[in-house]
Amino acid sequence: MAVKRLTVPGGSHRFARMHALPGFGRVIIVVAALLLTGAGAHGARVDQLYTAEAGPADLELIGIDAEEAQEAGRRSLRRDLMRAALARVLIRVAGNAAVAADDELRQGLIDRAPSLVNRFHFLKRDGPEGPRIQAQFDAEGVREGLWQAGWPVWGALRPGLLVWVAQRDGGSLELVGPDSSPEVFEALRQAAQQRGLPLVLPLMDGTDRRNLAGRDLLMEDWAAIGEASERYEAGAIVVLRLATGRDGTRAEWVLRDREGNYAFTTRGSQPEEALADGMQSVLEGLARKHAVRPGGASSVQVTVDGIQGLAEFARVEGALGQLVAVQELAPKRLIGDKAGFQLAFRGRPDEAARILGLLDLLEPRGDPLASDGNPDGARGEQGQGGESPLMFNYRP
Repeated sequence: MAVKRLTVPGGSHRFARMHALPGFGRVIIVVAALLLTGAGAHGARVDQLYTAEAGPADLELIGIDAEEAQEAGRRSLRRDLMRAALARVLIRVAGNAAVAADDELRQGLIDRAPSLVNRFHFLKRDGPEGPRIQAQFDAEGVREGLWQAGWPVWGALRPGLLVWVAQRDGGSLELVGPDSSPEVFEALRQAAQQRGLPLVLPLMDGTDRRNLAGRDLLMEDWAAIGEASERYEAGAIVVLRLATGRDGTRAEWVLRDREGNYAFTTRGSQPEEALADGMQSVLEGLARKHAVRPGGASSVQVTVDGIQGLAEFARVEGALGQLVAVQELAPKRLIGDKAGFQLAFRGRPDEAARILGLLDLLEPRGDPLASDGNPDGARGEQGQGGESPLMFNYRP
């Protein structure tokens, strides 16, 4: 949906202590994971959110047997692959794997997949695994279809996930990076990319190694983790323990936000399976807090301090207009270095501060999430009509 523009006149990161999980197995990986929804959190824009690949193995997402589909003929198979690719996109945008099994969506939106394709091509046409396609779908059609079916929509602006990894090899727990443990980071990267989760990989240079060690991750020294993470300005950190043995791979995850901890375990015959399932749970945990639910729009006032001229005013207006949650946008005024905007926000007003705070241009004034779930810390004085504006500083 295009944003309507109406013409109208005139922290720092906080880390909390998590309960330590017991160490186990020959390999332990500790990946960092704390949602930073406070003032210092940054968002990352996901490229190709509405583009996905699909092969015969993906047909199970839409309840189709791969062998039967290939026997039905090339034209029918191509249509089914488009439907499977759309199911991948729906999972990514709704932030929930259950969306692909929704009967209403299967019979409506997913069955109409070919009509929603903007661009399509074969990545390969033959081979032992069968053909594989890549399809790009109409963003507005996908969003409206999800909302009409009662599902939330998570836009392309998402918290970046900074990943720290420590691995036990023999005795000591050593801090590792993409160069020293490429198979782990590649599996995490692929799982995150498929789900639209932007990863921030540490440089693992001298600065990182001076600021952080494997023991810090094992003991959950959040002071050390926070100091080492500040340079990356990521929106989230994740912590995971992975053990590989005779029975396959077992992964214990903890996802923490200001409402508490979310702990879960995934298993797989291979590490890639356990990591993929874990990333799906991370996606669902994040989407529960950031996705925009269907419903009418709420009126939200926004005030931004520190705007120097019309060019910066236009930058803020453009950034706000790109958010899925902003249905209408009315720039109200530019007085001195203070800019005002009136938003028709598609979602609850108490979600606005957190979602707007993902924009790199905006630094929330105070805490955008109070302990009761209301963004009182980002609000200023009472405005006209009794509506308190959300207060931000402009971040050049």
